[in-house]
Amino acid sequence: MNHYLTISELARLMNVSTHQIRYFEEQGVLLPACIADNQYRMYGTDEIYRLSHILLLRKLGIPVRQIRESLASFSADQYNELLQDSMLQLDQQIGQLTRLKQLTAGVISEYEQHYAPGLDRGLYQIIDCPSRKLCIWTELQTGEVLTARKMLQLNPYPEDLFEADLYYIQQDHQLLLCYEQPKDKITPDSDHSSISIEKISCGKNSNQAHHSTPDIELAASSYLSAYIRITEEDELYVQIQQLEQYMEQQQLLPAGPLILIEKSYLSLFDNASLHYELQMPLSASEVSQEEQP
Repeated sequence: MNHYLTISELARLMNVSTHQIRYFEEQGVLLPACIADNQYRMYGTDEIYRLSHILLLRKLGIPVRQIRESLASFSADQYNELLQDSMLQLDQQIGQLTRLKQLTAGVISEYEQHYAPGLDRGLYQIIDCPSRKLCIWTELQTGEVLTARKMLQLNPYPEDLFEADLYYIQQDHQLLLCYEQPKDKITPDSDHSSISIEKISCGKNSNQAHHSTPDIELAASSYLSAYIRITEEDELYVQIQQLEQYMEQQQLLPAGPLILIEKSYLSLFDNASLHYELQMPLSASEVSQEEQP
């Protein structure tokens, strides 16, 4: 009885292709046990176990060159170190996939809450927002335009800036462009000034490569909110004027400057439009009056 397997039988047993087995032979990590009279490559139990080790190491991302070295000379401790390094890489990949899943879920949630077909809700809503810690990306002077060249020169942080909300806040004669501080960068004992809605001020940390503390903190408050889509910049000013007119009609008084939040990722659903949320902070007394029957 022939106790050996042909290359096709070995491939079927290990759920790999014959091309992959031949590649491992070319790289010197898996040789046949013997060559039969008909010139068929034959493989025994030792080769099955060796191939299983090779496939496990490949699943862990170990290159064939390093596998050849490890199978030839590695001790148990060296294998343990190799696997520990692979564990660290897997943790990083899991973290990246988790962040990607959260991003995707957030985009879907934004669309379904505010833009999905069949939604029946008014343009203006009063919402409660928790405190938000913002980092300044750049500051624009009155009349200054954010060009593509200026974006390149700014070298923005973080790299996924346009996958998150971008805040535009008017202060004096400047327009502050901010993003929310990543949650994994927030330290509980950060030494920063709490910024109230009534008066927003900022530090001088803008354009730094990394922020350990936020430049601006928006206090928890109620806002008049409107989600809008525009195709031309002039439409944005019209929408802002309409919000201000609505506030006058409802006798609502602002408790601070208008906050414009750009949601560029929502343009995935409509390439011809830019998506924004307008947020106007309201005083607690105004909100309580609005909620009375």
